[in-house]
Order: sequence, then C-alpha cells, then structure tokens
Amino acid sequence: MNTRLKFESAQPSFVAQFSVGANNYRYRWLAKRRGGYRLIEIPKPRLRGLQRRVLRRILEQVPAHDGAHGCVSGRSTITAALTQ
Repeated sequence: MNTRLKFESAQPSFVAQFSVGANNYRYRWLAKRRGGYRLIEIPKPRLRGLQRRVLRRILEQVPAHDGAHGCVSGRSTITAALTQ
C-alpha cells in the first residue's frame, strides 16, 4: 500500500512550534489514592489537535498485531484468553 499523507498545516514553522523545549504542555500534580503524587502532562490544544490528526491519518491505518487485545475495538481480555 503506497499512500501519500497530506498535512495541509505541516509547514516548517508550524512543525517547529512542537519541537523539543517548546512549552506545549500544562502540568498538574494529582494526589494518588494510596499516597504520593503523580505528575500529569496535558498537551495544549494545538499539540493535542496535531496528535489526533497523526492518530487518525496514520496510526489508525496500521492494523493491530494479532496478539494485541487492549484498547483494540472488538477485542478484550476474554478474546486474549481464548486465543491462548
């Protein structure tokens, strides 16, 4: 399958704003149930939009491995157990 993917907004200046060191995340500390804290990194809206486009246009086109069952539509821990 030779498919070309088009990113209309993928100009160098657009992509550069997501480079390492750019401030693309918000940070929150959440208390864990059993004590301690967890750092949550939340992508800002523009980065989140780019991540979703990559997911929809690229990653959803790649079939999941036969052994993958978590987060795969139509598969579950039950289907994983039945295939072994």
